[in-house]
Amino acid sequence: MAGAVKNPEQQARQTIDTALRACGWVVQHYEQMNLAAAQGIAVREFPLASGFGRADYALYVGEELVGAVEAKKGRLFRQLRDTDAEIFRRRA
Repeated sequence: MAGAVKNPEQQARQTIDTALRACGWVVQHYEQMNLAAAQGIAVREFPLASGFGRADYALYVGEELVGAVEAKKGRLFRQLRDTDAEIFRRRA
């Protein structure tokens, strides 16, 4: 679909994917998740515990969940405070 008009969510995902890859992460969709594919895996659309929806990206080093990236309107990245990261780990 070359030349297709992208909505803001698609544009943000493309920008985030590019930034993660530039930092050495391998980006995968949750349905094709393979944590053995590389040392650093960014998993898109990661489902959280029932009732909590999905994280835009879950970040794994080896097989350990180490963080998340959330796209927010008006800015691409939201840094997680320690308490946010702990809540995310419990909901994943």
